[in-house]
Amino acid sequence: LYFAPHLEEGIMVGVGLTFGLFIYQHLRPRVAILSKAKDDSLKDAVKADLKECRHIAVVRFDGSLIFANATYLEDRVLDYIAEKPELRHILIASKGINDMDASGEDAISILIDTVRSSGLEISFCGLKEEVLAVMERTHLIDKLGRENIYPDSREALDSMYKQIHAQVNCNDCPLKSYLPIVH
Repeated sequence: LYFAPHLEEGIMVGVGLTFGLFIYQHLRPRVAILSKAKDDSLKDAVKADLKECRHIAVVRFDGSLIFANATYLEDRVLDYIAEKPELRHILIASKGINDMDASGEDAISILIDTVRSSGLEISFCGLKEEVLAVMERTHLIDKLGRENIYPDSREALDSMYKQIHAQVNCNDCPLKSYLPIVH
């Protein structure tokens, strides 16, 4: 009732709160490390209590890659690289990326440079047409390399498994078969 005589102030407060809530929700989208589950799908390794591959990290980003969260994906990937010294390849599972603006494109470009300067490889799978169009328009797809874009995670992992595990001994890779964490 306080705002009843001042309707325009109430509207402004409502718009401000809505915008604030939007920004807050988009600052930290969900980022999950995936591993093979019992049903042969990739699931959040932490939530499903699954082992993670020491050499390949499958990282899922759930949200639009926009100005509000452009560096968040990079920060999470760098944290993961620091935690896993045997890591050789990062696969970004991109089905959850619905949109990408100029800030997101710039963040991906920096992520590619950073991952490669760490001596690791990076690939993407499951990119939506809208995101691929942005990557084509900005020539980001050329920087990444078309050979590092896969239609789905199964094809990506089959290719990576041969490349990475031929160099290192990983007969019990949790990306090839279901391996729960035993407590």
